[in-house]
Amino acid sequence: MRTALALVLATLGCSPTSHVQGAVEVEHPAEANGMVAGRCTTRDGRRVSAPVARYFPGVVRNRPLLYEATRNGRAMRFSNTWRDDRGTHFFAWVDGGPGYHYVFPTDADAPATRDVLGPGYRVRRRHRSYQPEGVTLIRCELRPMTGNEWFGPPS
Repeated sequence: MRTALALVLATLGCSPTSHVQGAVEVEHPAEANGMVAGRCTTRDGRRVSAPVARYFPGVVRNRPLLYEATRNGRAMRFSNTWRDDRGTHFFAWVDGGPGYHYVFPTDADAPATRDVLGPGYRVRRRHRSYQPEGVTLIRCELRPMTGNEWFGPPS
């Protein structure tokens, strides 16, 4: 279990001793429809590698949920969420480490995004959720995954 947690935390950019806020470790979601990170760029426009993870947005009991799943069979379920004019947001952060902000826009033509926030960002409590303030270091556009990108739950 500790090894699986270490792999999930490594995907999130954390060490096994880090504490993730706004998300909890869960079993891999058994869904084949999800999203992957496509084009990822830094603040200054340089291309960077996309994370090797799959994203599964959904709604359970009228509450938005997001799962980030890795090949090792583990996933993080994001519970810190809010809605505004831009869309549905999810945010999780590591104490003393990076923050991860996802936006699934209301506008169907706009791409969903995954932002990585770096040093100096702040977390503010607003309207029953924790929201980030700070500079985005990396932004990835999320897109629907194709059949060959699904690595499925472990057997």
